[in-house]
Formats: sequence, C-alpha cells, structure tokens
Amino acid sequence: MPLANNWVKSAEQCRRQGAHVSAALTGWIRVPDYTGANLDHRSTGDAAMTGDGKPSQQGVPGATWLALHAFATFRLTGETMTSAATA
Repeated sequence: MPLANNWVKSAEQCRRQGAHVSAALTGWIRVPDYTGANLDHRSTGDAAMTGDGKPSQQGVPGATWLALHAFATFRLTGETMTSAATA
C-alpha cells in the first residue's frame, strides 16, 4: 500500500471521529478492522488478543496519522546496501 493511501485512510478515520487524534496523545484506543499502516506492530490482533476469539487488525488511527506526518521531516538517503533517514 503506498504511503499516500495510508495517509488518506488514517485521515478519513480521524475526520469521521475527531477524538482519534486526541486519543493518540492521551491514551491509545485501538479501532477494530483498522490496519495501522504497518507502523504499529501490535495492530495485528491474533485470536487470543481479541474479545471475540477471531483474528483482526486493531490499529490506532490518530497515532498513525501523526506518525505519517513525521515522514515529511525525514529525508531518506542511502546507497544500494544501506539506508538511512536524516532530519
């Protein structure tokens, strides 16, 4: 999934429910069936972690939205074998 698509998905979630952004700063509230743009390794919920016993994604849209904004401040550099990010 491209970075722009991840940003749009998280922005749509935050637009639908504005509390997601403040929740990212005060306490992470996981939203069922939200992937988290692969930035949150705990968003993948296996059956033992969910209340209904079925595996599902549970990401934090506000935190994903804030994290994706940080990408603009980091310049990605690197060679063929190594990569780095500079601010």
